[in-house]
Amino acid sequence: MDDKLGETQTDNTGYFKLVGTGSEVSRLNVKFNVYHRCGKTLPVCYYKYSWAVPQSYVSSGTYPQKTVRVYGKLTCKGQPYGGAKIKLYDHDTFTLDDKLAEGRSNADGTFDLEGMGNERTRLNVKMNIYHRCDKTIPLCYYKHSFPVPYTYISAGPRATNPYNVQTLELSMLEKERDCFNKK
Repeated sequence: MDDKLGETQTDNTGYFKLVGTGSEVSRLNVKFNVYHRCGKTLPVCYYKYSWAVPQSYVSSGTYPQKTVRVYGKLTCKGQPYGGAKIKLYDHDTFTLDDKLAEGRSNADGTFDLEGMGNERTRLNVKMNIYHRCDKTIPLCYYKHSFPVPYTYISAGPRATNPYNVQTLELSMLEKERDCFNKK
């Protein structure tokens, strides 16, 4: 019989993050199962899909902790912009990005986020800002993504070299719509 290493559910946008632990004498052979009722007319049973997890994604221990801190100020047409949602992610190529931190800008437009992750390789951090600056119809948000240079990522539980993005004028940035991030 298989040992359950972890369990989760999707959020309202369909995303999930699943982490599990286990111990075996030999290496772990990990699979993950998805149970759903998508397309079922009678909600009596679930469909089940199983995938094997490649060994390159199975850790035989813990990875070193890495930390990043980003701070600055947001303005809209020269005025402080409070309430913008800001997220830090570790951008992954073959899997879903890992959220490292989330917060909002203060009434004076300032923000300060610190997040950490454990990765086999270096963190590939990006900062996303979601806002409605200069938006005439407030249905969705504008989203801007910025890479965080590797030099601002620290080893250990505290960021020793924070990244100061200075003042970002939101009305001057390239606009990309995002209707998934609600306030």
